[in-house]
Amino acid sequence: MNSVAERAISSREVTRRCAVTRETRPEHELLRFVADADGVICFDLKRKLPGRGVWITASKPILAEAVKRKAFNRSLRRNVQVPAELPDRVEDALRRDALNRLSLANKAGQAVAGFAKVAQAIDKGKAAALIHAEEAAPDGCRRLDRKFIAQGGDEDKARAVRIFRFPLEVLSQALGRDNVNHAAALQGGAGTSFIAAAMRLCQFTGDGIAQTGGPSRGETSAGNAEPAKQDTE
Repeated sequence: MNSVAERAISSREVTRRCAVTRETRPEHELLRFVADADGVICFDLKRKLPGRGVWITASKPILAEAVKRKAFNRSLRRNVQVPAELPDRVEDALRRDALNRLSLANKAGQAVAGFAKVAQAIDKGKAAALIHAEEAAPDGCRRLDRKFIAQGGDEDKARAVRIFRFPLEVLSQALGRDNVNHAAALQGGAGTSFIAAAMRLCQFTGDGIAQTGGPSRGETSAGNAEPAKQDTE
């Protein structure tokens, strides 16, 4: 595998079968669930909880279908309790995991915040992923996105899927700064760990990945941007 993104989410080709689609996919493309002692289905974020696991493709609509079709009962061959809000709980858990890993990357010196610092990291070839606040001005996002993708050249065509979005408040909290509109995860183990978690969240929601050249969040179809606070550094 040539891209950082591929290396971040897959270190070996272990496959599992989705209990809903019945498709066999690489393990990193699925989520694991187990029944606790009370027979309640729980999301196994780290894939380490004891008990027989039920594997579901990492997609919120597919998980909702699993709840609706009682796929957990069928896979475990017994009656279990499945919270109706399970898809939302999983999304929250994946988002917290990604933000926690971003915070760890920041503490390890593998994240920077602020437009100028992000642009500098891109120019030096150190930026492994971009993160924008959902409220960030579209023009600033586009400028950094284009620079980031162009810097990779033909050798790294997966860069466009390593551009992530989070609400300004939680992004700022993760980085321990006020009003962070733009940030970058840098190359290194902690930065790569964040990328893997962020990509899993995006796969699940089908959202959050910026598409260069198209409207960003905070931009209307007419191209008018909503006001956004400036980075404080």
